[in-house]
Amino acid sequence: MEPLPQVIDNVKESFKLAKRDIIELAQTVNTLNETLHEMNKKYQELLKEQHAMKLKLSEKGSKKIIISTTGKRQYVGSRRALKVHDSNCVFAKNIKPKYKINFTSKSKALNQGYKLCDCLKK
Repeated sequence: MEPLPQVIDNVKESFKLAKRDIIELAQTVNTLNETLHEMNKKYQELLKEQHAMKLKLSEKGSKKIIISTTGKRQYVGSRRALKVHDSNCVFAKNIKPKYKINFTSKSKALNQGYKLCDCLKK
């Protein structure tokens, strides 16, 4: 009848191992839950940041529309030359789109080293 104590010892050891595994799994689940909670927080922060950026971008877009509809003079320069023209100037209309630079004021063009065309000197 000696095999019975060996079976009991084996069962006890099996339960100890199972208990240890369950505890490890519970700790892993808790760690994963904490990580998930942190990721959700970060996701919410990123969503708020994205929303703020979209608002800022839409405000900038509407400002551009307001500026373009005010009837202010538009200034055009070329990346290949150092002259700035009125947008209605014959020379400005000859500038290819890929070389065209738009300025909102004469001073911005002058600060970048452009010279005034005769159409702007009048």
